[in-house]
Amino acid sequence: MAEMNGNFCVKCEEKKVIQTEKMLKCNGNCNKGLHYTCSSYNTSELQFLESNKNNIKWFCDGCSQSNTTVRVSQ
Repeated sequence: MAEMNGNFCVKCEEKKVIQTEKMLKCNGNCNKGLHYTCSSYNTSELQFLESNKNNIKWFCDGCSQSNTTVRVSQ
């Protein structure tokens, strides 16, 4: 759930364009992310994920299918 440089969004497949645009970073092996604006999370869910980023791992759908860790899905 960090700022990402050069990584693609798993939903829109675009790179982060604006330096301040936030993305969830997949903790799997894909090295991709999900723009906050592309996610289906509401503001309070995104705030929760951001404030707990050291304790919660987020996986994109592709990585979550090959990972048995409890996850928050898109």
